[in-house]
Amino acid sequence: MFSKGGGATTEIDFGTIYYGQTKEISAYLVNNGPNKIIYKFFFHPDKDPTQVYENDRDFTCSPYEAGMEMLNRILSAFPLDGSADPYDQVLFYFKYK
Repeated sequence: MFSKGGGATTEIDFGTIYYGQTKEISAYLVNNGPNKIIYKFFFHPDKDPTQVYENDRDFTCSPYEAGMEMLNRILSAFPLDGSADPYDQVLFYFKYK
């Protein structure tokens, strides 16, 4: 991933954010390989990233749990999923609230 206006990174630094503030950062996902890639951002309060597997469709939760996850989410990304063609880039927006 490349921060807009910066070099390659695997982390997004929002800097200092105080209670009640929001901050949005844009970045590019760069596919520098010869194959199309598929990406998907996944926000789940009860799963660690090591518990999420490719093609894992068991993300079921109650409507209450889904609503609480949306209320408590402090980080969001747009677009949440899609693909990047070979040697292409996708512009992302990350928002911290």
